[in-house]
Amino acid sequence: MSRDSDHELSIRQLSVLQQIAGEETTPGDIARSLNVTPAVVTGLIDRMERRGYVRRFESQFDRRRIHVELTVSGEDARNLAEENLLDDIENAITELSSEDQETLANAMHSLFTLAEKQSQKTGIAGA
Repeated sequence: MSRDSDHELSIRQLSVLQQIAGEETTPGDIARSLNVTPAVVTGLIDRMERRGYVRRFESQFDRRRIHVELTVSGEDARNLAEENLLDDIENAITELSSEDQETLANAMHSLFTLAEKQSQKTGIAGA
């Protein structure tokens, strides 16, 4: 898959698009979810809005509240960036020695097991 640097997203931009995907949300919700300041999110949304990836709109219930949604271009960019990231990770893993790959697999298994135990304790689904 070829990459066009004009359409590449930073990890933070991809994180914002992931937060917006599939649901109506606000910049404040995104900031809290990503544990960054609202100013950071505003800057990211400004840049992505100029690129045509997101659209801001007023809440139908409270005109002071702004919501953000993905455009079709934003969804396409999110999907492409996600595919590129997964390809990069896969390529990096294949460059590891078989011993390092096994170590990584064991560590990931341990992390998933820990996450599952934690989610059972806290009642958080999908952790």
